[in-house]
Parts: sequence; structure tokens; C-alpha cells
Amino acid sequence: MKVEPGEVAGYAVESANMKFNFVATEILLGEGEEQNALPDFTPTTFNFDMNQNKVEPRIFY
Repeated sequence: MKVEPGEVAGYAVESANMKFNFVATEILLGEGEEQNALPDFTPTTFNFDMNQNKVEPRIFY
């Protein structure tokens, strides 16, 4: 798979939220010099919206 970085990326400190995307531009079948592009593949964008939950440490006695 060939991928390219997307145009959207960012991180919000207040909410600990990160957004980014990438585009799969081509799928290759085979190995080494024998690779061929998958015919009729439509480039696909993958979007990620990740939020980190802040967890308070717990002390067990």
C-alpha cells in the first residue's frame, strides 16, 4: 500500500484530542520487481480522531 499524509492534523492540549488522516493512494500486489497495481482502486482517506482519557492514579494498600 502506498500512503500519503493527509491535510488535516492537530492536537488540542486542553482536551488531549489528536486528529489526523492519511490517504491510501495505491495498492500493490506481489513482491519486489513483480509488483502490480490493483486495477480500479479508488484512493481512500482514513480519518482518526483520538481522545486520551486522563486517569487519576489509584493507590492500593
